[in-house]
Amino acid sequence: MFAIKSMSELVQHHITIQLKAYLSTTQTALFENWTDSLRPLYNLALGLLYEEQQRRWRTNQKFLKNYLDKSSLQTYLNEIENKPDIYPVEWHITKALPECDWLTKEENEVRKKDNTKSLACRTINRDGNFFTPIRPYWHLEEPQKLAKFKCFTNQWLISCNLLTNYHLQKLLNVNMKVRQSFISMNLMEAWKRYQKGDFRKLKFKSKRNPVISLCNKQTNRIKFDPEANNCQLLGKEFGLIEFRGLHNRHQGQIQPRNGSLTKKADGYYLNLVFQVEHKPIPDSDLQVGIDPGLVTLLTLSDGKCISNQRFLKENERHLTVLQKKLSRQTPGSKNWEKTKKALAKIHKQTADHRKYYNHKVSTHLVNKYGAIAIEDTKLTNMNKRPKAEKREDGKGYEHNGAKAKAGLNQSFHDAGLGQLRAFLESKANSYENRHIERVRANYTSQKCSRCGHTDSENRLTQASFHCLKCGLEMPADLNAAINIEQTAFGLDKS
Repeated sequence: MFAIKSMSELVQHHITIQLKAYLSTTQTALFENWTDSLRPLYNLALGLLYEEQQRRWRTNQKFLKNYLDKSSLQTYLNEIENKPDIYPVEWHITKALPECDWLTKEENEVRKKDNTKSLACRTINRDGNFFTPIRPYWHLEEPQKLAKFKCFTNQWLISCNLLTNYHLQKLLNVNMKVRQSFISMNLMEAWKRYQKGDFRKLKFKSKRNPVISLCNKQTNRIKFDPEANNCQLLGKEFGLIEFRGLHNRHQGQIQPRNGSLTKKADGYYLNLVFQVEHKPIPDSDLQVGIDPGLVTLLTLSDGKCISNQRFLKENERHLTVLQKKLSRQTPGSKNWEKTKKALAKIHKQTADHRKYYNHKVSTHLVNKYGAIAIEDTKLTNMNKRPKAEKREDGKGYEHNGAKAKAGLNQSFHDAGLGQLRAFLESKANSYENRHIERVRANYTSQKCSRCGHTDSENRLTQASFHCLKCGLEMPADLNAAINIEQTAFGLDKS
């Protein structure tokens, strides 16, 4: 059970306020220049982190055994040997790769002394026969520390010779504190979530996937003036950033701990993180189990349901018209750019409505219930597309319901179940007198909440539940929510 604690003392709490920023023409050009300059730095740091990950994986005997399996390598070679431009003809797993022309003698000597096993392949292309190493940063010591502490410094960037002169000169013009905050807040925080398994694999930045935010995590370098409605967040070079609407949402002279400037479809936004004091919410002895779904967003164990608003479906007709219009226009033209911006604004508006609704729902549940149990649904696995299956005659593929599954995946994304669960956990964990727990989803929809009998035939349809042993009949989502509550708080019937 959860513990009831005193609510007399004030509690430190972090809040993030998003404000519309109004940049000048000079600031807009500088923002575009800095974000374009930070793209190679992000890719360099991410490559170093993946190099560190590869070194850890190569110490695993199972990983090496997979690459040492000659049958799998031969199968791979047979599949791609008909490619005319480039294909591997010989694979090597060695302790020291052959010398490379693009490295100095000292670097080649270090390479020969490298004790970690490296995977390389001999390739043939139009230039001739040469070795291609899979790991681009094999010769650097402690790549993860370089990514964390040195990759944004001027001295290391000049001496590393990993960036072209053009990209290096552009990068040196960016404020070093902005570079440091960009790596520590944008990249390293995302990398930590990826390592924990809470985030997808990070992608390298490109023109189609650009850098869209600049940040500053150093409190003493942020000059904040709420009365004048401006903030110096990115140094003197960038100047004062004007904003509006702070007095309507927060009162008092408060210094932000960190902040970021982000580009979105309808303009620029300033995100400021404040540390404030507030009184804890009143104690509550109520406990609830929650079963998330699509027909109803949340089904509570006390019989209440929270509806799914389906914000994307409301704008689906307008989006279809604009997407058809975009497909008929010339890519890169002015009309094409206008239609693309209109599409982006609708998607942003939909995301804002969904976020606002999930905030309201999560705040209501945390204020009312002292203990919350929610089903630990694996959303990533639920959104996977079905595998393609070839026909027996080898001509084409069997029908696997991919189109229907794509519509179901869109409904999952429209509901925002992952965002809602994250809001619930964040708000509940910020109070000492609130408790939240995840419960495994195994058999919660097949188990009877009255007698504990578990059978797949208890769930006759998607909506109804009928126990074959005791005859209990109720909505299937309500039965699952009760099972989640019983499992979490020690009331299990099994």
